Amino acid sequence: EGSAEAHLELEGVLCEDEATLVSPFEAPVIRWNGVLSDSLTLQIDTAGTYVLQCEWMGGLFVWTDTLVYELEPPHEITVEWSEPSCFGENGVLGWSADSSFAVEFSGELWESQTSSIPWAAGEVVLTTTNLSSGCQVSHIVNLPEPSSLGLYLDYLPAACADDVASVEALGYGGTPSYLINWFDADPTNLQEGEVPLSLTDAQGCIIDSSIIVVIPDPLAADVELENEADGNDGSIALQISGGTPPYETLWNTGTFGDTSLTGLSAGLYSWVISDAHGCLLLGLQELVNLGSDESLVRRRWGWQMTDEQVVIWAPEDVSGQVVFQLHHLDGRLAMETALEGVAPWKLNRFDLPAHGSVRIMDVDGNPLFHSMY
Repeated sequence: EGSAEAHLELEGVLCEDEATLVSPFEAPVIRWNGVLSDSLTLQIDTAGTYVLQCEWMGGLFVWTDTLVYELEPPHEITVEWSEPSCFGENGVLGWSADSSFAVEFSGELWESQTSSIPWAAGEVVLTTTNLSSGCQVSHIVNLPEPSSLGLYLDYLPAACADDVASVEALGYGGTPSYLINWFDADPTNLQEGEVPLSLTDAQGCIIDSSIIVVIPDPLAADVELENEADGNDGSIALQISGGTPPYETLWNTGTFGDTSLTGLSAGLYSWVISDAHGCLLLGLQELVNLGSDESLVRRRWGWQMTDEQVVIWAPEDVSGQVVFQLHHLDGRLAMETALEGVAPWKLNRFDLPAHGSVRIMDVDGNPLFHSMY
């Protein structure tokens, strides 16, 4: 007997779309909205009217309470975002929410109407709080930005000393269209060294880059010569430099790979040197017999041709002017020049034939030296 005052209790936050009704009594019979239940609680996630009925002694004593459950309206917030012009720069962030809300952002509380916040692109979380109910809702927002500006370089290096290096540059990302600044360099004919360039997109975003250009040195071969003296005792050795190692050497004797020949007799010996990139250097050397009368003169003259120049040396007792001629194999004159002063003389090779003959004469046309190559 007696009386007690009690109410149907609601646990949970209205804005979470899920709450729990709790009976104040542990009655033998519990009905939620007329449905028999063995639980003192009822999970609800929709608005409506909910009735709890508790019974004792077969229904002799009945207690009833009613609760009207209303969901809080969704928290609406409008995010304003001015995207940056370039990747990695700050944009401008703002928002607009109901005046009854406070907004939490980056660990701080802000007004419901906020603008002009410099901020980086990416994912941000804005939490709105109803100042009346205390209900909080988190809003995840992705702030976009332009893609990263990039530069693709298709570089074609110079394989040989007389080749050219070139590069093709293509922009991507950012905002098309693109402008490439080569700073007076010619991308189809790059000079050796560091070549700077920059890429600018339609928004004025810029990235800088550079290319390291390496031009191989010309293939060259220094010849070490031992003429024949006592018979089959001559030798030729090549000291190879420039180009791109490793080198391969093919002689007119059929020997391949070796950089020197020994046990040679008087005669004309030629070679082809190739490097790792297939660059070629042709050479020719005449080996004489020191016991012959002809060699007494010829051993005192010499010459060598490289990719860039012709070098001629002479006996110490040569004085006055001499004439140097280089002929094609068919006899056509390829080059003629007067030589004065002290040997050795160095001449630009220009576009001389790969094979021919060398003649050196005095000013009266008397032959001093002749060799095939």
